[in-house]
Amino acid sequence: MKRLIFLIAAVLIATVQLYSQWVQQPSPTFSHLNSIFILNQNTLFVAGDSGVILKTSNSGGNWIKSRQSTFHWHLNGIWFQNENTGIAVGGVDSYPR
Repeated sequence: MKRLIFLIAAVLIATVQLYSQWVQQPSPTFSHLNSIFILNQNTLFVAGDSGVILKTSNSGGNWIKSRQSTFHWHLNGIWFQNENTGIAVGGVDSYPR
């Protein structure tokens, strides 16, 4: 019985500690974000609606608009070779969001 109580307590403590690792960060856009690409430990890119591409170089601490296209395509996937060269794919939605 003591072993079962200890096991349940250990699982509860581990679960609480796992959730505490996530911290919500503010976004510099109101667009829906659809895709993420992790280039390295510090540099991440996200892409979303209206052609928005966001970049962070400090593991998500701050985000900047890396590129904003002149078209209103919804970007659904991105891939980057390095911090300056990447590919984004998407299209125009036929339904309103």
